[in-house]
Amino acid sequence: MNKKVTAAVVASVSAAAIGVGGFLAPAFAYPPGKHLAVTASDPVSTKPYSFSATVSQGLPGATVKVTVYYGRGGGKYAAEQVGVLGPDGKVTVSFSLKLNDPDDYKVLRIRAVVLSDTNAERANTVVAVYSRGISAPKQAYVDEEFSATASGFPANKPITLTAIRGSQRVTVTGTTNAQGRFTGQFTLPKVGKWSIVATSEGKSATGRVNIKRDHSTTS
Repeated sequence: MNKKVTAAVVASVSAAAIGVGGFLAPAFAYPPGKHLAVTASDPVSTKPYSFSATVSQGLPGATVKVTVYYGRGGGKYAAEQVGVLGPDGKVTVSFSLKLNDPDDYKVLRIRAVVLSDTNAERANTVVAVYSRGISAPKQAYVDEEFSATASGFPANKPITLTAIRGSQRVTVTGTTNAQGRFTGQFTLPKVGKWSIVATSEGKSATGRVNIKRDHSTTS
C-alpha cells in the first residue's frame, strides 16, 4: 500500500450472501447476455471518504474481490474488500478511506474480479470525489444579483440555499445536478456580512459574502 494512504475498510455484506458454498461455475454459466457489473455511490470530501460499491449480474455463491485505486490514471492501490455474491447475484461492500492529499483523488477507480481459476469475470467503474462547499463572491452589493454555487451534495436531490444575517433570511431552493451542484441567485437588501448555508439530504455547507452599499464603498 502507498505510504500516503491509510485505508480503513468496512465490509457491509448482505446476510443473504453469507454461507454460500465455494463452488464456482465456469463463465458460460452466466445468464445469456449478462456480464459482471460494478457500480458505486459518490463519496464527499469530508474525511473519511465514505462510499459503497455494488457488484451485480454475477453467479450466486461466487467470491469477488473489490479493489479501489486512486491518483492520476487510477493506478495506485488504496483498499480492497472481498464479498460473496448472494442468490440475486449481488453483493455490496462499503469503503471508508482516509486520504491525505485530496487533490490526488478527484476520481477513484473501482475494480471487481471473480476469484476463480475457471471464471475470470471482471468489471470496472469510476467514482468522483467532490469537495462539499459554497462558492460565492467575497463581496457583492445591496439590491444587485449575485450567484452562489453549492457543490459536493447528493446528485439530483432537492437543495436549499439560505442567506442569513441576524434574523434576516433570504432563501433559494432547487435541485442538484448529476454532479451534486446547484447555483442559486441572490439579491440581498442589507449591508453587512452574510452567511450562505446550503442543506440537502441531511448534508450542509456554509459560505460567506460581504454586502456593500455601492461600488464606491471601500468597507
